[in-house]
Amino acid sequence: MTGDVGFGKTMEFDNGSLIVGRWDGAPIKIHWSVLLCAFFFGRFQFLPIYWTCFFIVVLIHEAGHVLVIRRFKLWVDEIVIHGIGGYCRWGGNAGEIPRALIAWGGVLAQLALLIVAYSTFSIIGAFHSVVTQQIYRAFVISNIWMICFNLLPIEPLDGVRAWKLLGLLRDDFNIYMSERKRKKQNETLKRQLEAIMNQGPDEDE
Repeated sequence: MTGDVGFGKTMEFDNGSLIVGRWDGAPIKIHWSVLLCAFFFGRFQFLPIYWTCFFIVVLIHEAGHVLVIRRFKLWVDEIVIHGIGGYCRWGGNAGEIPRALIAWGGVLAQLALLIVAYSTFSIIGAFHSVVTQQIYRAFVISNIWMICFNLLPIEPLDGVRAWKLLGLLRDDFNIYMSERKRKKQNETLKRQLEAIMNQGPDEDE
């Protein structure tokens, strides 16, 4: 279940953001600063098609977070698209590994979009029209830059929590190996004790 998603049903302003839709009741907001970011990545040109695609990339990033959040049966409070990307505010109790996986969710969603877009443009070509050039720039070029930027280990970017996953998995693996080694030692000791008990008392000739 991905939840109910609706756009354009009710549009209202809230603290400098326009609520354009809802995902299971959680508002999807666009902050006015997203236009500045799109203008910057669009090389200070009037490119409405590129701006729209840029917004879609950021929205897909946040959707990736939401899908992982819901996978862990947590809830989403709001989704905000702003000038430096966006954020997904959520609630519920989650351990370190789920938090790290939630951080990876956005980047992996972007990566899926990148693979689809790049594969498509490799077939049809990206530069035979102005429209496809702008779509390519948003879905491929800007998407790559945003993935790299989001993975920087700097607050409040996803990289801060995402890269912790490697250490957490390493620790879990070490614990698993330690438990496996201990269990093997216990089994060896148990077999040795059984062998001693099965020998019975010594007999003199």
